[in-house]
Amino acid sequence: MVYNIKVRARMQQEIDTLNEVLPNIERVKDFVLCHQDWTLESGELTPTLKPIRLRIMDHYKSEIEKMYG
Repeated sequence: MVYNIKVRARMQQEIDTLNEVLPNIERVKDFVLCHQDWTLESGELTPTLKPIRLRIMDHYKSEIEKMYG
């Protein structure tokens, strides 16, 4: 579903609505829908279900570079 144009459009609509109340510096400019859940087994979450940013950034490096490239 993450590759479906309608799903992406719906997510963009939700983000646009939320961005209206945020200052410019805090607004979401771009996003990526991940095709896989972050799990303990994949090493992207801690046992308390917090994201491990460095591991996520490493795993999605190419997608992040596309957003900022």
